[in-house]
Amino acid sequence: MPEIKVGLAQGKVSFFDPKTNTYITLDNPVQKIKFDDNTDLSGICHALFSQRPALVLYEGKLPQAAIDAWKAKYDLKGLQMAKQRADEIQAKSADVVTQNINKAEEVKMEAMAIENEKEVETIEQDDEKETEEVETAEKDDEKEENKQEEKKTSRKRKSKAADEE
Repeated sequence: MPEIKVGLAQGKVSFFDPKTNTYITLDNPVQKIKFDDNTDLSGICHALFSQRPALVLYEGKLPQAAIDAWKAKYDLKGLQMAKQRADEIQAKSADVVTQNINKAEEVKMEAMAIENEKEVETIEQDDEKETEEVETAEKDDEKEENKQEEKKTSRKRKSKAADEE
């Protein structure tokens, strides 16, 4: 059965993970956690990879599935934070799985593409509004000209009628 060795991070006085029933205190700051394919290591992963880690990995290797599940949950919320923590942990322990930088770049590119699409849509909508405003102004000008013409025609009729009397 595989196991990892973890300990309290600097500044932490205790840690408890109910999923693995792991309780670490200053009296016993380093523990070995045995796991199998069915063990839920999400709490341990979060304690290791979060921005302010509660645990430090001393020995062993976390299953790739547990790391991927944690990354999937937190990648979009704190991509930089997760990437930074995983890089730090890997530098300290050769057993930690390396970061998938290509995936991070793809997520960034997708986010940029979505942003660009939104900007294009906004520009197109602004252009449509501007075109509508110009058309409305032209129609209003036409109506005003027609009213002026009607007034002139009406005056001419009244003037002719007055001349005929």
